[in-house]
Amino acid sequence: MTNDVVVTNNEVTFEFNELIVSKTNLKGHILYANDVFLNIAGFNESALKKHSKP
Repeated sequence: MTNDVVVTNNEVTFEFNELIVSKTNLKGHILYANDVFLNIAGFNESALKKHSKP
C-alpha cells in the first residue's frame, strides 16, 4: 500500500450484522479482506491485490 493517506472526515457506517475481516502477514501487508473491509477502506479487490505484497 502507499503512504498517501487522505483524511476525508467522512464517517463510514455498516450494518450491525456485518463484520470487518482482514488478514495480514507479519509485515502488515493485507493478504485477505472481505467486502465490508473493502467498502469501508474504499478499495476494490483488484486494487488491493495490485498493492499487496505477499
